[in-house]
Amino acid sequence: MKWRQGMRRIDVTALLLLAVLCADAIAQAPVVSDKVFRSAVHDITFRYPLAWIEKEPQLPTTAVLLYATDSSDATCNVNAAVLPELKGLSDVRLDALRKTNHLRPFFEETFQKTLSEVSILRYWRSHFGQKDAGAVEYEHTLRVGDTKIRVRAFMTATFANGRRYTLNCNAPLRKTEGAAQAFDFIRSTTLFIH
Repeated sequence: MKWRQGMRRIDVTALLLLAVLCADAIAQAPVVSDKVFRSAVHDITFRYPLAWIEKEPQLPTTAVLLYATDSSDATCNVNAAVLPELKGLSDVRLDALRKTNHLRPFFEETFQKTLSEVSILRYWRSHFGQKDAGAVEYEHTLRVGDTKIRVRAFMTATFANGRRYTLNCNAPLRKTEGAAQAFDFIRSTTLFIH
């Protein structure tokens, strides 16, 4: 009987210690608030950080432009370009295209056409809107008038609803934490509406 009482004390002590540690971890966890973007036109919805604001897109393929309101100067955009050749493809064929189309060479070719002094730092396979996707972290030089700004960016791409969806988040080189966090948050909360 003494052995069982000792075990009960150890069990109770362990439970109390675990409760204290969990309460401390919960108290230290940041409170995450967010906004929701939804577009019936582009068949997409996702959450984004509360401290970001929506801006009017400049191109018809851009679903939304997002700007951080803190001092990070970070921005994100979500594009949804209609690709007629995707219409009518089976889910099996689309899955195969997702696995083979957005590889590192796709991003290299795309960037060489549109960006200055670009270098891909990292390529990986990921998910975007619960679909298989390619993703890259890269740097490029942005020219604003006579000023050159070195930028770190994150981009992912996939196919859904007869479109190529891309998410691109970036910020000046020494302030990229907010862009990286927004990229992961938006990418992981995206749903394609059909």
